[in-house]
Amino acid sequence: MALRTPITLAASLALLSACAGYRGGWESLPYIGAMPPAAGVNVTADEARLRRELVLPGLRLRVNLNNAVRTHDTQVYAGVLPLGIDPRAVPLQPAQPGLTQLTLSVWPQGGRSFLLRPARARLSVGGQTVAAQAASVWGQWNEAGEPVERGGRYADRPLSGELLLEARDRPHVLTLTFPIERPSPQDGDIVLELDEALSSPGTPAIPRIRFQPSRWTEGYN
Repeated sequence: MALRTPITLAASLALLSACAGYRGGWESLPYIGAMPPAAGVNVTADEARLRRELVLPGLRLRVNLNNAVRTHDTQVYAGVLPLGIDPRAVPLQPAQPGLTQLTLSVWPQGGRSFLLRPARARLSVGGQTVAAQAASVWGQWNEAGEPVERGGRYADRPLSGELLLEARDRPHVLTLTFPIERPSPQDGDIVLELDEALSSPGTPAIPRIRFQPSRWTEGYN
């Protein structure tokens, strides 16, 4: 009897070490122009990260519409034998009824500064257009609630009014909240307009940003 526990434990560890899996689902990836740049099929995490980043005059902009869902998760043994299949559609980000959130990472380039007016950002879903009703900024803050470069606490703080985004090594990370039900990532009629919300003197207006329904997939150990 004394040998059974070590053997069982060793077998369990061997089973776990041989287990892996793959999962996937749908997400909305941004693009500019009349047509998306490529077919949105089996997009890997690295490809999605590259697709979310848009290079514009005087600006790098990463756009993440927080509506991705996982539609399948399959665990396999030794890469062949299925151990478990989860076909549920599971949102990857928490949601609030009637609200859609979108995260922007903004890198002003060439010494430029951009003025953010969150209330002028507009999101259209299926022809219905709404303006952002709230915004927040991610960063370090001191005890008085003032932004600091170092030594503060990282937190997401509400933003009221305008904010000047100056050029720096790391991005300005902002979240916009729109009063509209979060769209399905399989919806191909989603448009973000930032031309009045994010601007810099002498820099062309940001064109409309559309979103392509894209299948994502990833493996794991």
